[in-house]
Amino acid sequence: MILGIFSQLNGSGGIQRIGRHTASSIAYHAKKQKKEFLIFGLNDAEGKNEIQVEDISFEFIGFGKKKISLISSAIKISKKVTGVYINHVNLCPVGFLMQKINPSLDYWVEIYGIDAWKKFSFFKKHSFKKAKNIVSVCQFTADKAEKINNINKEKFVVIPPAIDPVFWKSREKLKTQENTKKEKILLTVCRLDASEKYKGLDHVICALPKIQKQFKNCQYFIVGDGNDRERLEKLSKEVGVEDSVIFEGNKSTQELHEYYHNCDIFLQPSNAEGWSSVYMEAMFFSKPAIGCNDGGTPEIVLDGKTGFLVKYADIEKIARTVIDIFQNPEEAKKIAETGRVRVEKEFTFKNRIQRIEKLLEGNPETFI
Repeated sequence: MILGIFSQLNGSGGIQRIGRHTASSIAYHAKKQKKEFLIFGLNDAEGKNEIQVEDISFEFIGFGKKKISLISSAIKISKKVTGVYINHVNLCPVGFLMQKINPSLDYWVEIYGIDAWKKFSFFKKHSFKKAKNIVSVCQFTADKAEKINNINKEKFVVIPPAIDPVFWKSREKLKTQENTKKEKILLTVCRLDASEKYKGLDHVICALPKIQKQFKNCQYFIVGDGNDRERLEKLSKEVGVEDSVIFEGNKSTQELHEYYHNCDIFLQPSNAEGWSSVYMEAMFFSKPAIGCNDGGTPEIVLDGKTGFLVKYADIEKIARTVIDIFQNPEEAKKIAETGRVRVEKEFTFKNRIQRIEKLLEGNPETFI
């Protein structure tokens, strides 16, 4: 039996979406191999839940945030399980405990960004080291986790996230809509959390007056919400661009796709990202993407090839890059198209399934 242990599967966040893709990959692989499988979701509604990604559907068990109940359920079936995929480092010790009961059991742990950029407690670190492989969404996170916690480099496998299958149908539908907007639209999609000021939205707001000297009709749309919104709204007023910075709050998946479709430039000049899927999503819609040359972003946004990178907090460079894109639309279009082609080639749901399958079969291939 293959067991998947996930922090949460239902929800709109990036880790939840990656989790759904991974759980679907496990279900697909198990069904193809005629093996039993079981999926647990710690923070999902208690009891049976159902998920469908493209043509893969399966049931999973939610534990309603009852961690002890999940751990107990996992340990009870340890002797029946051959492999455990754990999608969050905080749940890593569950795999270690199961392996103590069943030494032939293998377990894999997935890491993302700031969750793995710190020293772990002794027990968590020991559990981490005992994993068969550590799956990282990007090389930057793998390297940082390896260095900080002194983990064997050979254990790490880079498997990047995939563009969600719903994007394909949505994009085709939106292509038929006529775009009549006259404004130049900048877009950021992220949580507005006070603990995530590193996202760099304040730097874009401060760059806007410089951009508007050249393009007066430029507007900055922010999709997402949180407790940092008030600070950013206040900053917009202080800078004098409150009428040009539009806080849209949280949006549905379909609405989000419309924002990607309608924007001219996507930018999120953050300095603390592992793999932020929003760059990938914007590129899928053939939009020029601006990120920072920090963290895992340069692995998604290839500077001058599939997008543009700037130094963190360099307001002048942010403004200059936006202006250059507007002034050189043909060159920007070529780069955006190169980004779209790369996303469609490298970051599909099918690729994600194949990479997870190879991992489960003991033949992992790291993404280069």
